[in-house]
Amino acid sequence: MPTINVSPTTFEPFDLLALQQAKTNCNNKWIDVQTFHGKTNYLVDFHNKVRAVNSAINEAEFHLPDNALKIYMDLTFKVSSVNNFQEELAEASDEEDREYILKGIANLVSKATTKTRDYTVGLASRLQPLNASISRSALQLRLEACEGEALQVPEDIAKLQEKKAVLDGEFATLTSAINALDSTPLPETSKETTLNPATLAALGLTAPQLAAAQAALDLLQKALRELNAALNYLGLISLRDSLSQRINKVLEDIAKTRLEQAQINDRIRLIEAIQGFDDERTSFVNEFSTIVTSLNSFLAEAANIASDDVLGEQFVQNANALITYLKPIR
Repeated sequence: MPTINVSPTTFEPFDLLALQQAKTNCNNKWIDVQTFHGKTNYLVDFHNKVRAVNSAINEAEFHLPDNALKIYMDLTFKVSSVNNFQEELAEASDEEDREYILKGIANLVSKATTKTRDYTVGLASRLQPLNASISRSALQLRLEACEGEALQVPEDIAKLQEKKAVLDGEFATLTSAINALDSTPLPETSKETTLNPATLAALGLTAPQLAAAQAALDLLQKALRELNAALNYLGLISLRDSLSQRINKVLEDIAKTRLEQAQINDRIRLIEAIQGFDDERTSFVNEFSTIVTSLNSFLAEAANIASDDVLGEQFVQNANALITYLKPIR
């Protein structure tokens, strides 16, 4: 049989500021999730889950003070009423009056626990959607994959830039050679004439111009089959045009790769935002659960001593303890 000690039940302390801050942090992380999901359209299922859980967190935090206030007010009234009955009981001499008062106390205690239970069930139900699991292991695998891609992209960009540097050098060589030939009295009809050391020497080029022209011819020689061109002035023009197109293609590839790099970075930031949200969700749930657990402890104790606490003494002690406990929330 339960013992009536007339000492209050103790409740596990909670940190209301931490709960409120966790909710604010969840909202901020949700904004980040929306931002980076909008940029990447990545991890749709995780995005939807965070949206649902964040909404549930705000609902839970919104209803907590209201429910706490209702419990607080009801218990305050019931405790005052039980105290009044206890004073009447102390002065009652008639057994019938005593029986009536005891029934009144029992009725008040029963109604108080019933109402507290109803509000506690309501708060507990708010916990269920908050516990929707976000697979941290799956997120970590995605994060590691993205981080691997992020490490590879700079290498890819560096290779493309090296390729462009080579093409830029060849383009500059061809431009110098063509400019040198344009500076000579090269007849229009001679532009299809095969160029070689002898024909170049006959044009009266300076030593630097001659070197540039010969270097350009060496490049053209390697590209003749690919260009379907001849070893002449027009072939040099054709090769320079081809190099210009290739340089533009490399520039497009660099731009595309940098966009991919930005996408990868945004994916990483999305994953980190989801992980951060889940950390804050856990903090919120811990504090909220502490409050619900304390309410359930009050109810469990009330059920445990109900048949023996005929004077409502234990109820008053426990209720006053819970009133004090809930006071910061209301």
